[in-house]
Amino acid sequence: MRWQAPVDTRLASECIGVALSGGADFADLFVEDRTECSVTYLDGKVKDAVSGQSLGAGIRVLHGQRAIYGYTSDLSRDGLLEVVRAVASAEKGSGTIVAREPEETRRQLHHPVRTYPSDVPMQRRVDMLALADRSARSYSEAISQVEVSMAETMQNVLIANSEGLYVTDERPYSRFFIKAIATGGGERQEGHRSPGRLAGFEFVDGLDIEELAREAAEAAVLMLSADYCKAGRMPVVIDKGFGGVIFHEACGHLLETTSVAPRVSILSDKVGQQIAHQAVTAIDDGTIENEWGSLGVDDEGMPVTRTTLIE
Repeated sequence: MRWQAPVDTRLASECIGVALSGGADFADLFVEDRTECSVTYLDGKVKDAVSGQSLGAGIRVLHGQRAIYGYTSDLSRDGLLEVVRAVASAEKGSGTIVAREPEETRRQLHHPVRTYPSDVPMQRRVDMLALADRSARSYSEAISQVEVSMAETMQNVLIANSEGLYVTDERPYSRFFIKAIATGGGERQEGHRSPGRLAGFEFVDGLDIEELAREAAEAAVLMLSADYCKAGRMPVVIDKGFGGVIFHEACGHLLETTSVAPRVSILSDKVGQQIAHQAVTAIDDGTIENEWGSLGVDDEGMPVTRTTLIE
């Protein structure tokens, strides 16, 4: 079912107004309601099933480039205003900003949810995990252990700020993970598959579970007889998926506003200059429908875009 934000426009407006009372130049409110569920199937039976909910809010004020932040899990009016007053009084500024009245933004859903995880019985998940377990084991007698899990997160956020923004975003994450272990000849090797998307249960429901299990088992068995890789210096082709993590750690942090604006990044003054091999183009695209790294809006409430970082 669709999420109802626990903080309405009236309360958000009051919080933002109080946050600015200390002379801040900007204030924003971030409310998050996160529900998580995971099931793990090991050695032919359910190992654990865990679910939980996290709910809270953070308030941030800016004095120039200096930020002050506070948070609470009490979303009552009194609870919110208590932390807002603490943040507002932490530093006195000379700002005279008057907050605009928040106006709820109605936006098009680019990452629709067709089946909410909360609407799916737990037994259906267990049956899918058991199928993956059987399929992996049936591939080869060398498969000695199989671990399968399913993880689902529903993150709902509300962002409001002193410029009149009031927007919500629904972020469903679904991932299916299978690990097959093969043993033989004194060797022990693993094969993995872990597809995931920004989508509801319909993503997992549409997977070919048996094929994924066979692929994981095949990789594990193949590794039993694999030769050692040659040592030395050589070109590397990075696969999709983890390649994004490598890029983020290598230069993504250096391109973040919190590094560029205060001029602590070596890339702060490099706009228009060559910083990478001429064949390299890096694009940050959060608009691809239902992809893991996509969003409707970012954590400051701005619509995500396709941005060329390195050309």
